[in-house]
Amino acid sequence: MEVQITSRKLLKPSVQTPPHLQILKLSILDQYPYYVPNIFYYTNANHEIENINTQKLVEQLEKSLLEQEPKPYELLRRLVPSLAESATSPLLAIQVNIFRCGGLAIGVLNSHRIAGRWTMSRFINAWATTHFHDQGISKVTPPTFVSPFIFPDSSRLSFPVPPPRMASKKIVAKIFRFDREAIEKLKSEVISGADSGVKHHPSRVEVVSALIWKALISVAKEKHGYLRSSSMSLPFNLRGKVGVPLDNQCGNLCRPIIARFDAKNQSKLVLSELVSLIGDAKRRASSECVKAINIPEMVTNSFADMFEELNKSEVDIFRFTSWCRMGLYEVDFGWGKPAWVSVVPPNIELTILNDTKSGDGIEAWLNLHEKDMIQLQQDPDIMAFTS
Repeated sequence: MEVQITSRKLLKPSVQTPPHLQILKLSILDQYPYYVPNIFYYTNANHEIENINTQKLVEQLEKSLLEQEPKPYELLRRLVPSLAESATSPLLAIQVNIFRCGGLAIGVLNSHRIAGRWTMSRFINAWATTHFHDQGISKVTPPTFVSPFIFPDSSRLSFPVPPPRMASKKIVAKIFRFDREAIEKLKSEVISGADSGVKHHPSRVEVVSALIWKALISVAKEKHGYLRSSSMSLPFNLRGKVGVPLDNQCGNLCRPIIARFDAKNQSKLVLSELVSLIGDAKRRASSECVKAINIPEMVTNSFADMFEELNKSEVDIFRFTSWCRMGLYEVDFGWGKPAWVSVVPPNIELTILNDTKSGDGIEAWLNLHEKDMIQLQQDPDIMAFTS
């Protein structure tokens, strides 16, 4: 697929930024040195994209920036903007792709230092709203920027930069789709199984994460010749969990949670046990947030705990992140909601969970070493529950 760039533009707010807003302090949580991409795909079923006004898209994005401030996977990479030709490190880059068929894809690339997926989902929805509605900006609730004062930066916390992709350890990506029927069947098996110790009604993210974790443990067992202890990490949204109003706060407001599987005295892998471990880890995190007297220290300790796990040679750690229920399929510029919202696979081992368009399934993007991926695709549970 050939992508021809027809124009480039560096956007700034349409009026000068007030002096008191020209410097944004980063919080203890805004330390991720990555860019996070998404692509939103729109069909031209109703011929509403044929006369798309890209200039209006740009103008409305400029307005959004102004209003927000005071208040075969290699092909996918061609649909998001490249920063290689940029002399700066922009906070946000957007590429509008128009296809000969009349369809459209909007690639969005944002700096993870200033925004996680929750914040970016709201920003992109705000941009779409200003484009779709004449008075759209009045319908947008402006974000707040107080997290640096709630979670002040600390020299005690740092984030390891992912290692570069090595030719001897090629990372490949695959999509595994869990539809509503598969998820309901998984939940039923987890709750009613003879070995079930699940004491709560598991969410779809919990059962899908547990099944993938179980498959990854099996891959590690095949590779090493014995059942190994492992941990799975998952971001935990702090909004609504601590005694501080953070619902409309911009930034990265997540801490990691760790679920640990101890292989000692284990003769077999049980899915319901892994679901329980994930549920227990989430409940512990909720309890810690409620009881925390020093919230920044609680958050710092959670990252220190994760880094300690990363350094254990005899324990495998599998990193997950969930973008479910973040409104990515609600982004409507006036052409209807996206037909698909895709990830651009990162060059690290990571599992990304996203909603399906229907909202009741999960699309799991797995990024693994090539040999591990071949093994995982042969896992009986993966074959039985995914498409």
